[in-house]
Amino acid sequence: MRPLEGPLVGGSAEAAQTLVPTPLRRDLRPLMGLLQQLVVLVRCVVLYDRVLERGMPGREGGEAGVVRARRERLLRQGAEALETLESHSSKLSDGGREAVGDCRALLRQASPARR
Repeated sequence: MRPLEGPLVGGSAEAAQTLVPTPLRRDLRPLMGLLQQLVVLVRCVVLYDRVLERGMPGREGGEAGVVRARRERLLRQGAEALETLESHSSKLSDGGREAVGDCRALLRQASPARR
């Protein structure tokens, strides 16, 4: 993901006041909060992919299974956040839509063998 400049949510009052469900909290959150969650979820999926690719030397037992299960949960949560943001894309700025597109691409790149 590359650095973005400017606001990620459109400048209208409606965009700023839009509250949506999010995968990480039970209460409704602003679009910007959901966008932040999406970025964190995607980065976590990438991290877990790297851990699984490199293996877990010196670890026996179910640790890899736990890592895979956590990765799957993060991947589902990321897909949920992505779907919600895409349904509200008209309220995002160009930079916000670009960030969502980058996150979508990274989630699609997540290794299918571990999905």
